[in-house]
Amino acid sequence: MGKNEMSLYSWFYCNIFLNIEKTTWYNRLMSLKVKQKIPLKIKRMGINGEGIGFFQKTLVFVPGALKGEDIYCQVTSVKRNYVEAKLLRSIKI
Repeated sequence: MGKNEMSLYSWFYCNIFLNIEKTTWYNRLMSLKVKQKIPLKIKRMGINGEGIGFFQKTLVFVPGALKGEDIYCQVTSVKRNYVEAKLLRSIKI
């Protein structure tokens, strides 16, 4: 392979394959912003006692929430694979 063929392959790989992989998780997390308030159903409990729910297929950790609760929470931090939020109020148990 010549120098031009290698750079074309590298460009193709970076612009096609990496962008497809990036958009799958990046777009979901970018829809969530810090201080955004979201409704959430807590599906399970984490090992540290925090409630775990999903918002638009994104994992959300909420300290103080219990399994089975419907809650409103506020996003405190957005990470690559998950979101942390604080409990605002419980709608129902």
